[in-house]
Amino acid sequence: MNKRNGVGGALVLSTMAAGFMLLGPEKASAAEGPPAISNNEAEKVNQTLRYGHKGMSVKSLQLELKALQFYTGKVDGVYGSDTQAAIKEFQFVHHIKVDGVAGPMTLRRLYFTNEAKTYQQFTSTKLLSGDKGTQVVQVQEKLQKLGYYGYSVDGIFGPLTKDAITHYQQRYGIKADGVAGPDTLKHLFANQNVKGKTIVSKKLHVEGKKIVSKKVKNETTHSVDASVMGVAKQLVGTPYKWGGTTPSGFDCSGFLQYVYAKKGFSIPRTVSDIWNFAVSVSKPSVGDLVFYQTYKKGPSHAGIYLGNGQFIHSGSKGVTISKMNTSYWQQRYLGSKRIVQYN
Repeated sequence: MNKRNGVGGALVLSTMAAGFMLLGPEKASAAEGPPAISNNEAEKVNQTLRYGHKGMSVKSLQLELKALQFYTGKVDGVYGSDTQAAIKEFQFVHHIKVDGVAGPMTLRRLYFTNEAKTYQQFTSTKLLSGDKGTQVVQVQEKLQKLGYYGYSVDGIFGPLTKDAITHYQQRYGIKADGVAGPDTLKHLFANQNVKGKTIVSKKLHVEGKKIVSKKVKNETTHSVDASVMGVAKQLVGTPYKWGGTTPSGFDCSGFLQYVYAKKGFSIPRTVSDIWNFAVSVSKPSVGDLVFYQTYKKGPSHAGIYLGNGQFIHSGSKGVTISKMNTSYWQQRYLGSKRIVQYN
């Protein structure tokens, strides 16, 4: 049976059929995990493949996912994180429980589904305020598991769900619009992070038409406290060093990373990555970051806000304290952001 691969209208052979022709009978070994499976269609779908499994069954699975454009990794017969993420995306599209395990229901849908329709459905999936249904339930369950949603899973995309999506997008540098579009959904269901403490608002909200009246957990996100100033100020006078990350010499982001690490906060290495990692604030508080556009377009320099319009940073003169209202820094200021830990 010929199917379209969704790119330029070219025809490709179904990977299920290709599996019969190219893969041949499977040979099990103790290292492969799953038992040997023949190429009989019934047996092909009546099995369960999961993370850590290896063998021809996994290779066939990857080929099918690749034809559906859910999988872009290497077809190596190893059920790793990329294969697991692809299965999760497929399950979400088909309203199957999103667990990353390729069980009989998932495999039946996978091997007997029109590819072009499947891919189009996924790339056009967008959940937003007012939506209801199974997909919203799956999103809420995943957000809850990761610690971003602390309310009942009701399948209603209301203010609580939008708030949770926005928090998640801000945390991972995705456009923070509160809409669960393809980019957000792919990232969400591929996320393997250990659950942190639940982030919820301290207010009562109305989710759809349902009033959430149960006692709300206190917000457990936390930002760097004012004691960060003490750590930073001890380093005044440290020379500037390109690529430097220690008190023998710092570059801009190396200084920030070192200071925040002393307070137990892990942040990215480059200014642009820190910009995407941090949460925007309208006005900086002590311990927040202030960003500037200097030698290239976009955030290229940053420092730690000390209060009273001053910030500490590592520049050409080493670690120094500067005033934000000088003409040089004023005209290059991009905004302020906060480093927040969610677990």
